[in-house]
Amino acid sequence: MTPEQKTARTRRAVAAARALISQEHGLVYGSKRVSDALDYLGDDLPKRFPTFRQFLDRIPPSLPLGEARLYCTEQLLLQSDASLAVLETEFRPSLLRECRAVIKALDTN
Repeated sequence: MTPEQKTARTRRAVAAARALISQEHGLVYGSKRVSDALDYLGDDLPKRFPTFRQFLDRIPPSLPLGEARLYCTEQLLLQSDASLAVLETEFRPSLLRECRAVIKALDTN
């Protein structure tokens, strides 16, 4: 990875963490963005900030996310949203703390 790539990827990780804190994205999409950005930075960072991956791994694969929700019945959406709300409530404090830790560790401004 070139220094320019590392700088751009670091900025992407910080921007994703800030977006999650400011609620520009939901917890699922925001956590995915932060997790992916940390993965692109190398093997060490995802291990230092494991909460994003732990949260994403706890989401049942059967839960409709993203565009798949457009094809679901109202009843299925309500049920899946209730399940997801339980996970989000459990992980929200640790995800927000970890976002702040990512920003503190990586932000160069």
